Amino acid sequence: MHGSGPLWSFGTPSDLDVWRSVSYEEATFDSGRLTIIDARGQFPNGDRWRHLGMFGESASYSDVDEVTAKILDQFLDGACLKAAARR
Repeated sequence: MHGSGPLWSFGTPSDLDVWRSVSYEEATFDSGRLTIIDARGQFPNGDRWRHLGMFGESASYSDVDEVTAKILDQFLDGACLKAAARR
């Protein structure tokens, strides 16, 4: 799932995903005035989730098997932050 806009996301992972996890990892990156959160975890049944986001934009997946998570991680690992052009 991906979305953006001022009301889309606070940039944090789903509380439900975090609290259901038996393992959890998080890294934060500062880019000027923005903080980017890269969080991921695993549920008791082995399914995975990941959230990559900042205020107003996020990309995530949830409830996927390990093979699918690795494919989706390749996409999310290639994400970059580029400021919008000013007019």
